[in-house]
Amino acid sequence: MTKEDLEKQRKKTRLRCFEVKGIQLSIAVLTVLTLLAGMTLQVAAAAAVRHYGFSSYVFSIFLIAGYAVIVIVFSMFFTHRLVGPFKRLEYEMKLILKGDRARRLSSRKEDDLHLRGFITHLNECISRHEETNVEYNRLSGLVSGRLGEIGDELSNEKPDREKVKKEIKALQKELRESREKKADR
Repeated sequence: MTKEDLEKQRKKTRLRCFEVKGIQLSIAVLTVLTLLAGMTLQVAAAAAVRHYGFSSYVFSIFLIAGYAVIVIVFSMFFTHRLVGPFKRLEYEMKLILKGDRARRLSSRKEDDLHLRGFITHLNECISRHEETNVEYNRLSGLVSGRLGEIGDELSNEKPDREKVKKEIKALQKELRESREKKADR
């Protein structure tokens, strides 16, 4: 490996590490915010008990209800950021499977970096699959046509063996070139 290749590999590794840390950071921030909201709730509840003289029973109900609201709000935010994009991807993939071959998966600007990288790789896979499918259809048509010509020649009373041999060699060459072209990708 050349020095440039090693440097590119290091940059890719750092980027991959950054992407993973990005999602970890999102989860960490969400956890800290939830804890801070819970602490604020406890302080507010304690102040309400002192000021209004609530009993510990009312205090407990207030805390439980407050925690439930905090968890629901942050869960909705988190699921919107993490699950929402996957529901959209599922919908777009169904459209592709139904035959919309020109469609590619999209990501929103606010989607997680890790998810955007994943979508980029999926789009590459879809494009390569589409290219392979086009090449397969081309080769299938070519082989079918050439085999038809060979069959017609062989059905003659006196088939031209050299012509058949030439057709088979041309067909083999076409298949080999296609395989080599695919290996170069």
